[in-house]
Amino acid sequence: MLQRAQQQEQVTERRQRLLQASGIKHFRQLVQRPLWDVAHASDRSVDEATDLVRRLSLRLSPPSQTALTLFLDKLNHPVFLRTGLPLIDHAFSGGIVAGGITEFAGAAGIGKSQLAMTLAVACADQYPNASVLYFDLEGTFNARRAMQIARARHGGASQHALLERIRVMTCQSLNELLLRLKELNRGIHGRVKLIVVDSIAAVFTNTNLPVTQRFHQVQQIARELKESSDVLQTFAVVVNRATTVSSPEGVFTKPALGEEWAHCVTHRLILERHPMCRVMTVVKSSAVDHLVQPFLISERGVEPWEEDKERQQPDSIDFGIHDDLIEELAMTELPIVEPTSTLRSTQHSSTCGTSQQQDLEGDDVEELPNESTVEVEVENTAVVQLWERDDYVSDSNEETEEDDGS
Repeated sequence: MLQRAQQQEQVTERRQRLLQASGIKHFRQLVQRPLWDVAHASDRSVDEATDLVRRLSLRLSPPSQTALTLFLDKLNHPVFLRTGLPLIDHAFSGGIVAGGITEFAGAAGIGKSQLAMTLAVACADQYPNASVLYFDLEGTFNARRAMQIARARHGGASQHALLERIRVMTCQSLNELLLRLKELNRGIHGRVKLIVVDSIAAVFTNTNLPVTQRFHQVQQIARELKESSDVLQTFAVVVNRATTVSSPEGVFTKPALGEEWAHCVTHRLILERHPMCRVMTVVKSSAVDHLVQPFLISERGVEPWEEDKERQQPDSIDFGIHDDLIEELAMTELPIVEPTSTLRSTQHSSTCGTSQQQDLEGDDVEELPNESTVEVEVENTAVVQLWERDDYVSDSNEETEEDDGS
């Protein structure tokens, strides 16, 4: 951030390197140093150093604004990513918002990577002049599945254009991921509207660094993601693993990386199984109260559950915030979800039989209802019918994660 501000103030590269060599790499370090130290480090006079600090402070510490000004600005210039899940989009006034980190956590096979690919396709469609940067850290991104989602949602030639806007990168360590994010903030990767990290726990566990050093790098990654989201107005989506924890109150889903990472997240949504469907629960957000969204995984990716789908309003709905709308969201027209489907209650009720549990586990991979026949000519003018089938791709390394858990 300091480097970008210096470039905007046309500070020469030589003087930028002088500041970095003296240990001034962040704005906080710049303002904490005495002016004579800054002047000596950057080869300036004290007056020139004072003027530089003042100009950089104006850029990096903008003047305060009233709450009404911020409200009107977000109302008149909304920036959000529609998820296609009506309760989530209503609650967040349109969808996933820029300016923070949105985390989706859940156990293996619940649909985390399916959701990430669905959001990537949705962003490529809603923002055609920007791109999506997808960090595939577990090897769960499936190009065929992404094409299937794009074809089911849009079809035609547009499906190829959508996938052209999704760039997939792999990283083997936290440090490599951190370097990639810094490149993004320097504008090396062009205009990016959505950053997907799938998943943060994968690179955290695949390293030999001490735990304290790993958490330090994770906090740096969170800082870079927030900077991109705030400055570049990108949507930062992070996928995280979770485990099932039993307690006297019931069975709960606990995201990985502990409290240190939880404080870095702006919005946290937990994906879980319910006896009737899968549910997405908002458990942490400064803008949304506790909320449960039923969903399913279909050919089109992650969609609202069928009974909830019937209550959807048209796509042209106005997401503007006002008092009447807040009352409607709180009181009317929203499907009621039983308390048993929330995070604060037992996930698998004691009344559920063993067969019902097996049905839930088997529901992780669904089959498509239709098949397509492709005719291919071979030698001797024979015609062979090849039956193609677009099977669903498992969300994540379920077997690997279960082995790790054991």
